[in-house]
Amino acid sequence: MSVSVTGVGGPGPEEGFPAGSVFISVGSRCTVRTFPHTFSGSPEEVVSLTTLQALTHLKDVLLEKDA
Repeated sequence: MSVSVTGVGGPGPEEGFPAGSVFISVGSRCTVRTFPHTFSGSPEEVVSLTTLQALTHLKDVLLEKDA
């Protein structure tokens, strides 16, 4: 399993995406799932929210695989 994140932490927009735009991907040998998000807050808050959401997506994908 792997998890990757990319996006715009802020404080301003970048490459046409507003601050807080984040993409989280979770991959396994069988699939890759990507989840788009838009978080509000300071750059530090966006990083914290991204981390928590990435771990949540990883857990959810792992539980789906076991089901």
